[in-house]
Amino acid sequence: MLQGYARAGNLEGAKTIFKNMPEHDLKVWSLMIGAYAEARQMHEARIIFKSMRERDIHSWAMIIVALISNNFKEEALHLCNQVPEYTMSSMSSILQAFSSKGNIEEAQCIYDKIPLRNNVICSTAMLQAYSKAGNICQAKRVFDYIPWLDTISWSTMVASFAQNWELDATREAFHNMPERNLVAWNALMVAYSQVGSLEQAAKIFAWMPERDDVSWSTYIVAASSTFGNAIELLHAMVLLGFAPDRGTFLAVLGSPRSIEESRRQFLSMALDFGLQASIRHYCCILGVLARSGRRDFAMELLESMPFWPDSVAKRSLLI
Repeated sequence: MLQGYARAGNLEGAKTIFKNMPEHDLKVWSLMIGAYAEARQMHEARIIFKSMRERDIHSWAMIIVALISNNFKEEALHLCNQVPEYTMSSMSSILQAFSSKGNIEEAQCIYDKIPLRNNVICSTAMLQAYSKAGNICQAKRVFDYIPWLDTISWSTMVASFAQNWELDATREAFHNMPERNLVAWNALMVAYSQVGSLEQAAKIFAWMPERDDVSWSTYIVAASSTFGNAIELLHAMVLLGFAPDRGTFLAVLGSPRSIEESRRQFLSMALDFGLQASIRHYCCILGVLARSGRRDFAMELLESMPFWPDSVAKRSLLI
């Protein structure tokens, strides 16, 4: 029950259960650290951690990740140097936490010091950190030093090249993979679509041995501007049991269709798929209304949308 309250973000409920428990094991202590951290109450999270009579690597990782997530990176680094022994999963989670906050130097500092440096899981986490920061040279250097490469490290490198608009490198890494997974196929399709090779992206989509939500959404975004069949592809995607994301609907709303069709798809985002429209989605609808001469409806939508209209939204009325 405590775990349920903690995961749901119900701090008060978690505190009540915690206080009424006759004994607290390591898992319970760690759950409370996470619950306080989720509520950004780091003072209380620190008290819980310091109150623990014994700690395991999970509790150490929990407090360090919590500190990083709440922008206490110096304190997190200090604790990193006190951890008795790392596991692959704990180090990977710490590296990912630093990466998510853009603290690449701190991630590298920890990575350089640990005995697990050449472990494929930790190295892949470091590879992802450099890729996210746009430092593809360092990402490739980490990749080259991994002593043995698995499918995850290979696909991460392929995706890293694709995310940084390196089509030739993406293609070469993809073809060098001993075994290709869905992540690598999706990355290759993204790489082609980013440089405008949409027919080649369509071929990749057709050749894929399997597809997921990302495959469909990527292809719909790529195909919308060239083939103009985004809505038909969306219907096919949903009929096959895949779920569109907000990027998918940006492509669909940007396709040349009637006002009614655009309105249906805009409403479908929230009603059928539980997706909240961003200001970019509103701009798409504003553009459709403006191009159709329905500036009265466009102005009404502009004034009622739950965002302060920026210059892009206002320019949409001038299309």
